[in-house]
Amino acid sequence: MCALHKAARAQVREALQDDQNILDDSTTRHHQFRKLLLDVFPTVLQAVLKEEKTKLFFRRKTRLVVVIDGIDGCQDRGEMTKFVELLVGISSRSDDLSNVRILLTGRIGSHFKQICNSPVFRQVVKLINLQGIDSTKDIQKYLGHRLSEISDQNSMTSFTRQRTQSSVEQLRFLVALSKGSFHFAQTILQYLDHEDSSRRLSGLLTSSNHLFAEVLNHNAVGRVPSHFMEVLGAITYLNAPLSVRALRKIFMSRKINPLPSLYHLSALLFIPFDDVQPIQPICTSLWDYLKASRDSEGYRFDGLKTHFSHAASCLEIVAQLSNEESTNLGWIQYAEVQQYASVHWFFHLFKSIEISTSGWLKEIADLVRTSDVLEKNISILLDSSNSSFVLWTNILIFKIDNTQKILEDMKQLNMIMKDIACFQNLTQNMSELAQKLKVCSLLNLDTRYAFYYLIFFYF
Repeated sequence: MCALHKAARAQVREALQDDQNILDDSTTRHHQFRKLLLDVFPTVLQAVLKEEKTKLFFRRKTRLVVVIDGIDGCQDRGEMTKFVELLVGISSRSDDLSNVRILLTGRIGSHFKQICNSPVFRQVVKLINLQGIDSTKDIQKYLGHRLSEISDQNSMTSFTRQRTQSSVEQLRFLVALSKGSFHFAQTILQYLDHEDSSRRLSGLLTSSNHLFAEVLNHNAVGRVPSHFMEVLGAITYLNAPLSVRALRKIFMSRKINPLPSLYHLSALLFIPFDDVQPIQPICTSLWDYLKASRDSEGYRFDGLKTHFSHAASCLEIVAQLSNEESTNLGWIQYAEVQQYASVHWFFHLFKSIEISTSGWLKEIADLVRTSDVLEKNISILLDSSNSSFVLWTNILIFKIDNTQKILEDMKQLNMIMKDIACFQNLTQNMSELAQKLKVCSLLNLDTRYAFYYLIFFYF
């Protein structure tokens, strides 16, 4: 606001001069909020009305809409929660702010849940779930209008203002490709707004790979988080889609916050408005492109390293199941990632070893040599004094109910590991773990059948 309106700059400058300690940590957030933001709104509104020379009749009805974008993108989640609490606490009956409306955009992360459930929030805030709105017709109008403009500027003769049957079908295809996402529709338009628009359009109608490459390469050369490529590779090679909350847990041992990198992929991904729904690609062919082999035109990620990192992170989560954080609220908060880790850690290990046998043995040997996380955490599961193993088997038996398949996969994994020198020390432990799981699963199977029988008999 200060950049756009002199009146706002003058008032903020005056507030800073009157109270030179206003930016100190000792000053209450409420006082800072009032003097540097709320008191400025009416001034800006009056300045806008004066500049536009609005008639008196309309001045009483004109509202200032303040857009605060990306509230979920702030690294300091605690401070952002306090900020939203202050916004919610604004009295709707305040004369100074009666014509001011505030639009917050962003996902409702877990740190906002408490305030969102408060009576005050429900009374003064209207939640709009954009993903729950059918935007097909709006996207069709948007694409049609912008494509006509692009065709006037460039060489895309297919989209003239006089529609042909072919161009109508192409427009329908692009609308369907957008999957209800204005962001992705805008990404498509940015890709087509090129001097060779016709060629790009023809290619896009056949394959989305060049569009994916354009978006990802643009991100790669821009100002992106340092872990952008690692996060992108990680979500690409997941065996099932996970939520933001689950991804945070997986990346915790690597001390990485995946959310900033995910924001740079928002043109290609559906990132749900909360933390508990799984992240999905807008176009499912994105995963095929990212997983393409090294000799193809795909993105060519290092699948070996990515699968190995997933195996290490997931195995660490399994080994920590007995921790206090996991056994209290963790069973609810981390149930999704605990179940994923319990089932898929050896799948990721198997995939990394499978890739290594195709000429990459040195690479996996280097990974094993520089990290003891596999051996350390398997030892924890074999430790009879630690309850993580029991909790792991309970998840496999009572939650997943596919223990036999898991035992077969572990047996196959162990057979492959025996033939690789760098896994010689780990093979014996893996064999013991599989045998222990087999015995435990048989014992628990009898218990489960007895439990089901009692339930059936009782009801």
